[in-house]
Amino acid sequence: MQVTRIDQIAVVVHDLDAALDEYRELFGMVPVSREIIEHAGIDEAMIDIGGVYLQLIAPTRPDSVVARYLEQRGPGLHHIGFAVNSVDGALDELRAKGTPAVDQSARMGGGGHEIAFMHPLAVSKVLVELVGETPQPDAH
Repeated sequence: MQVTRIDQIAVVVHDLDAALDEYRELFGMVPVSREIIEHAGIDEAMIDIGGVYLQLIAPTRPDSVVARYLEQRGPGLHHIGFAVNSVDGALDELRAKGTPAVDQSARMGGGGHEIAFMHPLAVSKVLVELVGETPQPDAH
């Protein structure tokens, strides 16, 4: 497995529109994409900052993982995403090292990318997302 770059730093917010207004007013940042990831119950905006995305995420329904996260921990830093050539390959390699994962195989994330999360206890109590480098053609 080779981590090729930091793909994203994710921040969870209650209100995505309000957060986008705040980032625009304070820093002049505007999203390059916005997407509702229906199966995950997430509204996502991606802001490109020199090739690394600031990913703002908000829940679209109260039963989503992000809604539960907000309820338990409040808004703030959520995870860091590392780009890898193969999410399933990276998962296999990490599992062989005894590293606990949240996801047992790659699943579809925003922008058509395959993703998987490693358990925070595996990496210095930081939630790490593995992000496939290439969007999947049948994602939408």
